[in-house]
Amino acid sequence: TNNGPVFHKAMAMQILAKLQDFHTGMGDAIREQGAPEDVFNAWSRDAGKFQAIMNILETISVQNDDFTCTAK
Repeated sequence: TNNGPVFHKAMAMQILAKLQDFHTGMGDAIREQGAPEDVFNAWSRDAGKFQAIMNILETISVQNDDFTCTAK
């Protein structure tokens, strides 16, 4: 079955969501362990970058029935 490019976009979005969650969780864990604030901030900034990538991907349509696209 060929699901077209939306299948690959959806896979990428799932991976990005997991990376965002991982970086958010690491930031929280590091903060709880008493690490310096700049270390926490670095993990949080990276989580924000993944969020930004997701926000951009949600506005790009890759085919007519792209269920992942919010900008229609």
